[in-house]
Amino acid sequence: MNYAKKIYSYYRENGKNKFFRKIRVKIKKTISVLDNKYDKWVKAHLFSQEERQKQINYNFERTPLISIVVPAYNTPVIYLSELIESVLAQTYTNWELCIADGNSSKEETKNCLKEYSKIDNRIKPVFLKENRGISGNTNAAIDVSKGEYVVFSDHDDLLASNALFEIVSVFLSTNADYVYSDEDRINETSERFFSPRFKPDYDPEYLICANYMCHLSAIKKDALLRIGLLNSKYDGSQDHELNLRIMEAGLKIYHIPKMLYHWRKFEKSFSRQSLDRCLLAARKAINDYFNRNDIIGEANEVNGRNRVSYTISDTPLVSILVHGRITNNYLAQLKQKTDYKWIEFITEPLEAKGEFLVFLNSGILPENKDWLEEMLMLVSQKQVTAVGGAVFDQRGRTLHRGLHFVEGRLIRSFSKTLDADTAYLNMGEYVHNVSAVDGEFCITRTEQFCEYIRNNPNTDFIQYCLSLYDKNQRVVFTPYAYAYLQKGEEYSSLSTKKYNLPFSIDPFFNNTLAELMDDWPTS
Repeated sequence: MNYAKKIYSYYRENGKNKFFRKIRVKIKKTISVLDNKYDKWVKAHLFSQEERQKQINYNFERTPLISIVVPAYNTPVIYLSELIESVLAQTYTNWELCIADGNSSKEETKNCLKEYSKIDNRIKPVFLKENRGISGNTNAAIDVSKGEYVVFSDHDDLLASNALFEIVSVFLSTNADYVYSDEDRINETSERFFSPRFKPDYDPEYLICANYMCHLSAIKKDALLRIGLLNSKYDGSQDHELNLRIMEAGLKIYHIPKMLYHWRKFEKSFSRQSLDRCLLAARKAINDYFNRNDIIGEANEVNGRNRVSYTISDTPLVSILVHGRITNNYLAQLKQKTDYKWIEFITEPLEAKGEFLVFLNSGILPENKDWLEEMLMLVSQKQVTAVGGAVFDQRGRTLHRGLHFVEGRLIRSFSKTLDADTAYLNMGEYVHNVSAVDGEFCITRTEQFCEYIRNNPNTDFIQYCLSLYDKNQRVVFTPYAYAYLQKGEEYSSLSTKKYNLPFSIDPFFNNTLAELMDDWPTS
């Protein structure tokens, strides 16, 4: 019995609740290892007084006004004060803090804002006659802001003291319209930082599925006014909806790979109490984005996550090239495991008559019968040229969930993590961009691949994937097409060849994360 069947058997025998409790235990084990390493990482990367003074003394070519906008309602004074103090501690000083209070019933919240506004005139509270909700209150803060750039913050979180400095540096040195940073969590007593989010650069497929960008984010105000402010219809996922509009408008998005935001985590947060509402709002945001852009797709809730799928509008022929030791029994099993029927088998790429070309290692066998539809729906999308699925060994350990480069070295994403694991930032459950996929279980556009190998006969599929980067075409990993290594077979080892990289730093994998992944649990 392979690992997938063991998982299903456990689910069937123990029920949904016990099954997902076991999954959560595994995830928490992985997260706890990361948190222990992150605690050491934080101590090793403390912002020194020397660095702080250097930033304070730094002379920018110009110093634009930054407006930090915050929605507030009955915020406990201890958290509101800590947020304000984190803004006062910024090394970049040309800022204003616009906090819109939604007519808090707690007088201490209002009094706290009034007292701080007397201490520093850059703190500008707005007292509304009613609570307009998170979007409405934020928009009220934006309405009174005067800055060239708008920075979003929640009322009980903290900004790193170099946050505004880093944001201004990027805006002045690039053509970015919108920037976002890495973030972590801070506990209720502000004693511990944990659960870091070391994010990839701009990733359209991942952003559609989930709002991985989140905090800290900033946008040019004129761009924000052009695309529209937050929309209250999506409260609970209002920032995700805004980010989808940012992508839709073609704004220039830039990732700052630095820890600039500390998100307060406590049990009574809105997202914890209203998770279903947040997921519903996100689904509405995604589906409305699809409708506006004539994308035939849909987001649905699956096991507490939003699952995005696309409709294949026709039935293109797919050419399948199986390499390795091929037997009649293997081909029979493969056909049995493949629901999609418009296929042909070929022996070399230039024979292909299909619009799309699948590469498959004879040592692995797809597990889900809709594996080809799952790949096909993605490779059919605009600017997506190659798609790879997940491959696991007999014990359910990851052999392939996409490929990345760390300091020029080729690595497998989340190697050896179990197939039941959601992996880092739940990326194991979401479609997302990768630098490359290997030629063991993948699909690409036939015409484009054949043109490439005609011009580059001595190459491999990984270098082909890398060649797409400069053409603004994307390589995608999907967890919804998955295969298992067959008994007695071996999966190909990673190539040690030197690849011609189109980037100095892999945009789809955070180098800091690579430092912390070395001793993640593998079983």
